[in-house]
Amino acid sequence: MAIENDQNPHASMPVKEAIEATANWRAYLSASNNPFDLKSFWISIDKIKDLLERNPDADGIRIYLGLENATDPTSFKLVTVSTKNGADVVKLPNGESDVTPPPIYCPPYCPTGGVLNE
Repeated sequence: MAIENDQNPHASMPVKEAIEATANWRAYLSASNNPFDLKSFWISIDKIKDLLERNPDADGIRIYLGLENATDPTSFKLVTVSTKNGADVVKLPNGESDVTPPPIYCPPYCPTGGVLNE
């Protein structure tokens, strides 16, 4: 399955737009009074390399949003899988899972400084 929209998957976002988007997200969280407070997540290069080493024919990585508990937004999790021909690869031919462990979330582990986290 190929990307079916007009967006260029290789284009980057202008820094000014990224700063505005992350500031808007933090403002939304602050005003929402919701216990959900996820500001960012971090995935190590080693986890990405591991995904690609286990699936060298991968054409991308897809990240799903999930919850451990369907009624608790603070149980938020990301599920990361490699893709081939746009389809998820959740099982490799040898039966091994190709779903990565969860990334590191902010909070509680937040970056310090930087224009995207001011």
